[in-house]
Amino acid sequence: MTDFVAAAVLPSFANLLLDEAPSTTISVINCNESNARELLDAREIDLAVGLFRDQEQWLEKEALFEEEHRCVFNRALIPADVPFPLEQFIAAPHLLVTQAGDLRGFLYDILARQSEKRTVLISGPYFLLTGYLLRYLPMISVLPKHYAECCCSASGLAISPLPFEGPISTISTPWRSRNARSSKTRFLRTLLQRSVTVKDVREGSKCNAPA
Repeated sequence: MTDFVAAAVLPSFANLLLDEAPSTTISVINCNESNARELLDAREIDLAVGLFRDQEQWLEKEALFEEEHRCVFNRALIPADVPFPLEQFIAAPHLLVTQAGDLRGFLYDILARQSEKRTVLISGPYFLLTGYLLRYLPMISVLPKHYAECCCSASGLAISPLPFEGPISTISTPWRSRNARSSKTRFLRTLLQRSVTVKDVREGSKCNAPA
C-alpha cells in the first residue's frame, strides 16, 4: 500500500491485530496500481490495498472505502477562506503528489474543462513529505481526504474542500484467486474490512481548519 492508504488503514488495523493476534507480524511495502499485480503474481505479497481500476482474471478484489480529495495548506502562509475560493486555488503555486513524474495530475483535465490551469511548482511521489513541506512553503496540495486529515492533525495545517466537484475513488484490496480459501488471506481480508468500519476511516477525523 502507499503511505496515504497506510495512514487511513494501519492504525485501526494494527490495533485489531494487537488485540486478536499479538504474535502475528506483518510486513508493509510500498506498492501501487503500477506494480501490485506483479508483486501478487510473484507471491511477494498476500494482499494489496489501494486504488486499482483494472483487474486481471486471476485476481479477486473487494472494496474497502471511498476516497475524495481535499486542499491542504498553511493558513499562516496562504491566508485563504475555507472553502478555498477557485481564484486563490488557481493563483497559488501547487505541490503535486504523483507517481507518474509529470506536472499535470488528475486535476489538469478538470480545470481545463473550466478553461482554467494551475501552476505546479513541485512534483514528486511522496505523500509523507507533503505535510512537512507545506508547513514551510506558501503552496497548496490536493491530497486524499483521509491523508489530508492526518496532515491537519499532525502538522496544524488547514484543510478545505475543493472549489469544484472532484472525483471519488474506491480503495480496494485485490488478492490472488487461488489464495481465496487460504486461512491467512481470509484473516487479513476480514481484519482489513473491520478496520475500515472504524468511524475515523469511514467518515474522517472531522478535523477543522485552524482559525
